[in-house]
Amino acid sequence: MIDLAEEQVDYWAPKADVSLALGRLALHPSDQKLLSVHDIYAKPHLLISAYWGEQRDLDLLRRLQRFGTLAQTMAGRPEPWVSGKGFHAPNLSNRSRSLGPLEALAFLPADRMPRDYPVIASDVQLDQVKDHFYIVASPGGKNARLYHGPRVILPDGLTEEYGIRAAYTHEAFAFTSSIGAIGGGPDDEALLKFLAAYLRSPVATYLLILTGYSVIQPQNYARLATPLLHRPASREVGTYVKVLARALETHRRHSGGHGGLNVDAVVDGNGGFFGAVRISLSGENNDRATLVRSEEAFHALLMDVEAAFESQLDRTERDALFKIPNAMVVAGDAFYFLKPMRRRFWLARAALADADLIARTVQAAAWKKLTS
Repeated sequence: MIDLAEEQVDYWAPKADVSLALGRLALHPSDQKLLSVHDIYAKPHLLISAYWGEQRDLDLLRRLQRFGTLAQTMAGRPEPWVSGKGFHAPNLSNRSRSLGPLEALAFLPADRMPRDYPVIASDVQLDQVKDHFYIVASPGGKNARLYHGPRVILPDGLTEEYGIRAAYTHEAFAFTSSIGAIGGGPDDEALLKFLAAYLRSPVATYLLILTGYSVIQPQNYARLATPLLHRPASREVGTYVKVLARALETHRRHSGGHGGLNVDAVVDGNGGFFGAVRISLSGENNDRATLVRSEEAFHALLMDVEAAFESQLDRTERDALFKIPNAMVVAGDAFYFLKPMRRRFWLARAALADADLIARTVQAAAWKKLTS
């Protein structure tokens, strides 16, 4: 019997961008992860995290979890925080009740939630609950506790950019069950304001995608709407190559290396499915990072790489028609790294993951040569 702590799962998550572009189901190495069964059992969200995330993302989540969770913060405050939904409108499943504590309260409809700022202040103009409802199914709001005092309110659903429309308020008003709230004591007003700003930030969106949000893909390649699946802009490729050069410099410094590197991104103008990264030693101690957008330069690069691949063509694995390899090869005095021209492969975060992969590949090759 295999110990659960040692058992691993080869997790494959092929994406539509590569598969539809090639006209067949295909798996890129960045979409293949090796996960511990024990970790999956203890933290099921890792399956979501590994769908889009790289190893650096998984490592970051583990480090952040050491600082605790929002639920732990809520329970640990001197006056514990509470959370809940608003009141339920009349329905056939529950008996109707009088407004009770809602009678004298103002009413915030979900479509009045602010989109561009994180505060609902005293100048907000609202109707009364009784202007819209004369009975309810339940008062909600933790027996109306969440209709008063400092609190963060947030409606169901996300923005088009997968953001959370959270807002801080201490004004008295009620809301329906399509809005939730987190409330605390008066001494925690500043902390609740921070929570509202944090929930609206790109950091919260990042964590939400990695731990609880799955992207739904359209039915065909022409209708791919997820921005990550589009072709990268020139500025993004330029940023990628600069971040890659800095990350490789960090690896070189930590491993005791010396000298300079020329790091070039070479793409086929505005077309082509693949782009390439060329890394070569510099005659100077300074590193250089450039973007070359030229059909001629790209095809010249492919000619340099082609000969280096020919010796490997007769060693194709059975699943090679399914897997798309990271094309990494040494040709002449340069190291080449070919990758699809899709935005998710050319972001700054991808550059960090690529630097890790390149460093591991070069170090493994050096060790093999040393011990052979």
